[in-house]
Amino acid sequence: MMRSFVVLTVSMMTVGCATTGDVQVRVPAAAAARVPADAAAVKTARAAAAEAQEALDAAKAEWSRAVDAARAAHVAPASTPELAAVAEAQRQLGAATVQWRAGVADMMRWRRAAAEAHVELELAMFLARGGDEIDLGRYERQEAQLERRHAAAARHVVALHAGADAAVRAVAEAKERYAATRREASRADRT
Repeated sequence: MMRSFVVLTVSMMTVGCATTGDVQVRVPAAAAARVPADAAAVKTARAAAAEAQEALDAAKAEWSRAVDAARAAHVAPASTPELAAVAEAQRQLGAATVQWRAGVADMMRWRRAAAEAHVELELAMFLARGGDEIDLGRYERQEAQLERRHAAAARHVVALHAGADAAVRAVAEAKERYAATRREASRADRT
């Protein structure tokens, strides 16, 4: 009887908070305090940033659940090579799911950063219309850069999702091979 143990190792990557390091160009607090809370464009941008933060929090929670599920996955000892292949495919699926969820969390981080940069741009534009000397180009470049990072992260998530889909198919194929082997063995036992 062949015994195989599959060890699942999941590494945690840190998904940072977009408001601390990614948004570098900010309107000074004293100047931002002069912007009325009901300024339409600023209010809309802040609502979008809050929504992006909620999406980031949800993505981090999904990622954490995927990590917990992968760590908790118990793969029974394999008695056949086909069953060992199923166990390996399941381990690969767990790892692919964790990578995909981590990618989604990273994408949401960049979405949140771009939304926060947009808030800063809207604040700067409001103050510039009021006569403050502000280099709007710095705010615009920052927002554009963070939006490009968000788009790149979204493209990466598509690739990670394709990997998770391939892992799902690999599990199904491995299970089918195992089932076919069992059917053959059952037929052989009957004859």
